[in-house]
Amino acid sequence: MSFYVIFIIAIIFLLGDYRIGNLKKPQFFTLLGILTVTSVLAFRFDIGADYSQYYTNFFKAYQRDQTLNYEPLNNLLFLITTPFGEPWIPIALYGIFTVGIACYSIKKESDNFFIGTFTFLSIFYLFAFSTMRQGLASVIVLSAYSFLRDNKLRSYYLRILIAGLFHYSAFISVFFPYIYKLKPKYLIFALIFSTIIFIGGGSFLSKIPFIGKYAIYLNVASNFGGGNFQRLFLWGILIILWILRSKTNSNTTHLLVLCSFGAIFPAIFGTHIGGRIAQYMYIFLCIAAPNILNNKTMLIKSAYIALLLTWFFAYVYIADDNGSKTFLPYQTIFEVDANTMRFK
Repeated sequence: MSFYVIFIIAIIFLLGDYRIGNLKKPQFFTLLGILTVTSVLAFRFDIGADYSQYYTNFFKAYQRDQTLNYEPLNNLLFLITTPFGEPWIPIALYGIFTVGIACYSIKKESDNFFIGTFTFLSIFYLFAFSTMRQGLASVIVLSAYSFLRDNKLRSYYLRILIAGLFHYSAFISVFFPYIYKLKPKYLIFALIFSTIIFIGGGSFLSKIPFIGKYAIYLNVASNFGGGNFQRLFLWGILIILWILRSKTNSNTTHLLVLCSFGAIFPAIFGTHIGGRIAQYMYIFLCIAAPNILNNKTMLIKSAYIALLLTWFFAYVYIADDNGSKTFLPYQTIFEVDANTMRFK
């Protein structure tokens, strides 16, 4: 746990919005902070629930000169790295692309880079440790926000196509332009209607070809990744942002509607598959939260950051307390001997 404490302190120092005397924080600090976040994700070893599975699949495919049973762009990424024959290289690329796209999107679309990045770190970063393909797909969906906001649907759907070719679940985002336009007063009716549709649609979803290998999760009320605690935390964040939002900012209101719509999926399908689908909606908190909180008092901003910190460390602790050792102890790929490496 000490590694993550030091990591968070370093990120607050490097990315925090503060002044040194009368001078602004050096821009170099921000770049160094982004590189730190990228390196911790990209160059880890056996950190994340699915790490060993990805590493083993890549290793076997390299050894047998085979292709992978993944989505097309994942297979392309694998083929590009084939000459190196090192399983950690595609894993590192997932991390680099995920953080790079997330930080670029937050910098471009949010009013406060630190709050947006810290929201990403606390809610989605550890998620990306485990679900590499979907972690990348989620931030590609995030990068489509400007097209969603400006109703440039052709460009928006092109981004969604790219995201979906990294993880088929990203195609849920094709419905976002319709959800985004909903007025807040219709949100409750939309949630009730969607709940009825999806409760009755579980068996239908399992028949869809690209859902097939995930169908086992449709009937599992899994507590993977924090269970009810995770749901309550995200609902709490949404409630706080709804209270603090400016009613004159329609774009932020539309974003909150979209994020709130994601709350139905974990309640129906469990935290595992329901939470994974909801990630494509919750990811927009990285833009909504900083845009809402940017003009609030330092006390409110600090309280929000403290709440995120509580969740981050609770998420790590829950995984460790369950005996899975998903995030602890942290180690890099450079600390491991390839000939004697062992997974947890």
